[in-house]
Amino acid sequence: MELGQLITLEALDLSWNRLTGKIPQELTRMNFLSVLNLSQNHLIGPIPQGLQFNTFGNDSYGGNLDLCGPPLSKQCGTSDPSHAPQPLEEEEKDEISMAIQVMLVRFCFKLT
Repeated sequence: MELGQLITLEALDLSWNRLTGKIPQELTRMNFLSVLNLSQNHLIGPIPQGLQFNTFGNDSYGGNLDLCGPPLSKQCGTSDPSHAPQPLEEEEKDEISMAIQVMLVRFCFKLT
């Protein structure tokens, strides 16, 4: 199951998980999302816009030095190469994958 398919999810906290890359546009389909915390990761690029994503403030994205666009004051296209995320070791990738799987299993059990 992908996170973007959890359209009725109300809260998503993935802070401090060493996540890298861009925030998937599919997450904007989460119509009921009222709490989002992606802070303290290594996310990059523009913050997706649309639906609930337009309601989240700076605190939802803090510590991701290479994120840009609203609601952040940093405009896209102005990057600092000293903030580039370091590649993750294979073991760290496995830990992140496992953390997301555990979160999804907990969520699925709460639905039933």
